[in-house]
Parts: sequence; C-alpha cells; structure tokens
Amino acid sequence: MSNRLRSIRLARGMSLDQLVKASGRIVSKAMLSKYENELTKLPPRVAVVLAEV
Repeated sequence: MSNRLRSIRLARGMSLDQLVKASGRIVSKAMLSKYENELTKLPPRVAVVLAEV
C-alpha cells in the first residue's frame, strides 16, 4: 500500500507538502513520509482521506 501511495502522489504531481495541505492536514509531512517508507502502518481512516484528495 505504501509504495502505491507514493506512486499515486507522484503521478498526480504532488509533493508531500501539497498532499498534506490537500488532505486538510489530517497527517503531517513526517507521517506521510513514514507511511511511504513503510516505517508506520497506514491507518484505514487516513487512507480513505488520502484517496479522496
């Protein structure tokens, strides 16, 4: 899932900062980076919000 998160973000031409802002700041840039690098498991509620961005 995390690799897919990064792939989708990059395909949309978004930086981590842009995704944080577009998500309504539900997560921080640091947490998004941890999700993308599989250092932390992506919670389902956060996945839903990010999918809607």
